[in-house]
Amino acid sequence: MTKKYLLITSDDFAISHSVNQGILQGFQKGLLHSSNFMASGPWLPEAIRLTKQHNLPIGVHLTLTCEWTNMSCGPITAAPSLSNELGYFYASYEELLDTLNIEDVKREYRAQIDRVIKSGVQPTHVETHMLPELLFEGSEVYQSLADAVDQVANEYGLIYTYAVENGKLKYFDDSFTMTHLSYEEITGRLSRYEEGIYHVICHCALDNEEQNALALPEEPVSRWAAQCRQTDLDIVSSLEFKTFLEQHNFELINIEQLLGLHNLPASNNHQS
Repeated sequence: MTKKYLLITSDDFAISHSVNQGILQGFQKGLLHSSNFMASGPWLPEAIRLTKQHNLPIGVHLTLTCEWTNMSCGPITAAPSLSNELGYFYASYEELLDTLNIEDVKREYRAQIDRVIKSGVQPTHVETHMLPELLFEGSEVYQSLADAVDQVANEYGLIYTYAVENGKLKYFDDSFTMTHLSYEEITGRLSRYEEGIYHVICHCALDNEEQNALALPEEPVSRWAAQCRQTDLDIVSSLEFKTFLEQHNFELINIEQLLGLHNLPASNNHQS
């Protein structure tokens, strides 16, 4: 490896119109090269339409939780072991553990991927919603979920971008979430990277009334609603950030190029 390769991903395509529009802007005006559908999200039809219209490379953000107060969604399979008494996802994995059935998880993961494929889009990869940080904090508790992701991803011939092998990220030399970090913190971390393959995850959206309405202002989850997502969009769309990456010799890549760097077969055309 003699270069520095960087994949920039924005999560949560389909949770709101504001997120969908922010992600589209990130592709069109910014440095996004990947995103992922929340297949159970209420705005999936729009996300699918935008993907087809603009030929976007999108994976599936496998989802078992929904943290918002004023918007929720539930398992496509309607599995009781994955939902609360109202049929919605639990807000956290900690709550889900009490009723979790791993076979139901696999069926739900398949159903989410199938919904995207049946909508006419071939996903580029899979990722997971709110799970990766838990794997490092308590892998013995959540490892069965990661194993389920790996199994289902393999069934569909997709890579799991958060996969860990022998205690290290399988596809990247490092990865971090830039949301809630300052521009100086983001560039400071990137400036320390040497040759290798790296992944930065952001959450682009428009800071507006719709996006802010996902949670009440006094709730902790509201910090993930709008302002931080607009900041992410502003950074990945800025000339300053683009210039920084050029000066530090980063080559931006997408998932298909990531597969090539690992000598893996190219994915199918993401638009069928």
